[in-house]
Amino acid sequence: MSPYLTGFKYGIFDIICLFLLCLVSYVQSSSDGMCEICPKNTFCHNTGIYACPLNQISDPGSNVNTDCTCKPGYYGAAGEGCAKCLSG
Repeated sequence: MSPYLTGFKYGIFDIICLFLLCLVSYVQSSSDGMCEICPKNTFCHNTGIYACPLNQISDPGSNVNTDCTCKPGYYGAAGEGCAKCLSG
């Protein structure tokens, strides 16, 4: 699936699209303006890339904070940060 709203790569509609919006789970690159999948351990919303909360991770293409889940050895609610599990 193309990350562009138009489905055409490097066509006139893509050039217009680059100034408008990338599809969900993609973000506009600051270096060349192309749509790129949201990096791991972040979530992309609208035009921004946001880090997952403390001690949380996410897969590439995450688009909401609740896609961020606790790292192994930590506990907490998705998208709200996690605390280290107690030993024992």
